Amino acid sequence: MAFLQIRQLCKYYNQQSTKAVNEFTLDIEEGEIISLLGPSGCGKTTTLRMIAGFEQPSAGSMIKNDQVIYDENTNVAPEKRSVGMVFQDFALFPHLTIEKNITFGLTKMSRQARKDRALEMLQLIGLENYAKSFPHELSGGQQQRIALARALAPKPDIVLLDEPFSNLDSSMKDQMRKDVAYMLREQKTTAIFVTHDQKDAFAISDRVIVMNQGAIQQVDHPKVMYKRPCNQFVASFVGKTNLINGIMTDDESGVMTSFGNVQLLHSSNTSPKQEVKLSIRPESCQINQQGQYSGIVSEVYYAGEYQEVRVCLNCTPEACLQGEKEEMLIRVSIEHDIELNQPISFDIMPDLIAVVNE
Repeated sequence: MAFLQIRQLCKYYNQQSTKAVNEFTLDIEEGEIISLLGPSGCGKTTTLRMIAGFEQPSAGSMIKNDQVIYDENTNVAPEKRSVGMVFQDFALFPHLTIEKNITFGLTKMSRQARKDRALEMLQLIGLENYAKSFPHELSGGQQQRIALARALAPKPDIVLLDEPFSNLDSSMKDQMRKDVAYMLREQKTTAIFVTHDQKDAFAISDRVIVMNQGAIQQVDHPKVMYKRPCNQFVASFVGKTNLINGIMTDDESGVMTSFGNVQLLHSSNTSPKQEVKLSIRPESCQINQQGQYSGIVSEVYYAGEYQEVRVCLNCTPEACLQGEKEEMLIRVSIEHDIELNQPISFDIMPDLIAVVNE
């Protein structure tokens, strides 16, 4: 039986027609790190707050470690759910030392046991020399680690993290992703992590749950989700993609598009000659002078370690007049010199192509 079972969890306000969270159902195993990923207003933070007990569901149930923490007859108080919380703004107490911030919730331990636990957590995060410092004396990344250490110190059953990296600059985020993942796995802690940033979710999580308009869109391992998104929303939200119309071939091995036949690596639940939508990742397109597909460069964007090149695939005047112009965004190594209006040929590797639903 799963460590945390969530069944048809709903939240709506003032009987509104659109639910903030709509029949959210998920099983989470002990020690698993889960990310709730989606745009602002999709219901991910509301879901997190219902798990914590800060928000009362409108319907549904939650069972943690074989104990009901919410259903139509039960609503366990937040402080009795054994849940740690890491807030977006860290929420450290500015007047307390780092050691006292970490031991704040350890009220049932002896004074020495609290000090020992604080030292253990500080050693875990590599800040054992900062026990007597105050939060304002630490960097944003150090404060983030202290906030997580404080949440982990009481050894909660689950730790919830609400957009924990949103206040950090991009140079600090990469290290913090590694640090947070290390701390959670080292403590074997079950964690649920809310973010709108695909990189955060993919770097830390065992599984990612993409949400939109209060509902789960897809639950998968990060790599599987990126390679095989289930619908257009997921394909576009978890990275850049090209959404291309086509018709399934008779043998269902490929899709005929306006610029040629695109081969599929993975089977799809479609029928021969059925109209479909393809998701083609930009990095699946590889420059090749004898490539199967060709077009004219209409835009070049230099992104440091690579170039994003937009290619017009049907750029004849006749195609433009008939509205049949198709464009493809492709990712190109910086070793290639690409110029506007340059003819270009490329192949499409099938590993990052998926047939997606509406």
